[in-house]
Amino acid sequence: EQRAGGTADPRTVLLLHWALVGRDRPFRAEEGYSSLENHLKDAKRDPSLDRLLLHTRCRRAWVFLQLGRMEDSVSAYGQVISDRTRVLGEGHAETLDARHSQLKALVIAGQSERALPFLKRLLDDREDAQREDHPDTLETRKYHSVALALVEPHDCALRDVIRDIKEILHIQKKRLGPDHPM
Repeated sequence: EQRAGGTADPRTVLLLHWALVGRDRPFRAEEGYSSLENHLKDAKRDPSLDRLLLHTRCRRAWVFLQLGRMEDSVSAYGQVISDRTRVLGEGHAETLDARHSQLKALVIAGQSERALPFLKRLLDDREDAQREDHPDTLETRKYHSVALALVEPHDCALRDVIRDIKEILHIQKKRLGPDHPM
């Protein structure tokens, strides 16, 4: 990426900081995303950078979760969702992805009950926009199932959730291969 776009290219910087998140360096990634966000906001209005700014804010929201700043993460995702809805539309894949990430963050942070009704609505929206067997829809279905199991941990619900997750895993392995991160 550095060879193709140069080390100062904002897209390269975005990817570099995401690599830091993957290397368990969220403090450095947050500093980098903050700096990149400021740079992109200060750049003389180049419309091609608007979506990159939204990507930066979306990834920074995830970093807030990694830093234990749950409410900052939810709030930051809320702003990204609002901006993407305004710029791209409610059913756009990037808008749906931001909604998914926000709700996934809630589940990871132990707030499944808070996330569950919104996951159901997102799952319906993704099925309408992307199909029920789309990889992103399957990810939302998986987190909906996990949230359901955490909120309603009785035997009958758990059996349904286990069956659902096994089906999702089977589809993902078949499509993406057994070594894919999903």
